[in-house]
Amino acid sequence: MIPTTKSLLKDPDYRALPDLARWKNWVQYQIEYISRKEAAPVGVYGAHESPIPFQMEIFDSGIIMDELMAIIQNRRKVKEAAQRISDRANDIIKRLRYPVPDPIRGDKKV
Repeated sequence: MIPTTKSLLKDPDYRALPDLARWKNWVQYQIEYISRKEAAPVGVYGAHESPIPFQMEIFDSGIIMDELMAIIQNRRKVKEAAQRISDRANDIIKRLRYPVPDPIRGDKKV
């Protein structure tokens, strides 16, 4: 629910949305953490970061929000939702003709 621009956050029409009043504490915590730069809205990254080439397609697909809502509404368990996010993201990555990341045998060392 948090906008990605400061101007929208200050917009009176946005601030008057009933959901913002309903989830007031949740929204306030999000704003507080974002203002302290301890978090960022989903899909927003800093200029110092180099986004993966397909990052915006995955964020724009709604996969993450769909599965978060399924968890909140008790339609899915967390592990099942995480697997669905991974599977659906991999489908997008394949469709865009990028190699699918392998978290177990990937290049990054943990």
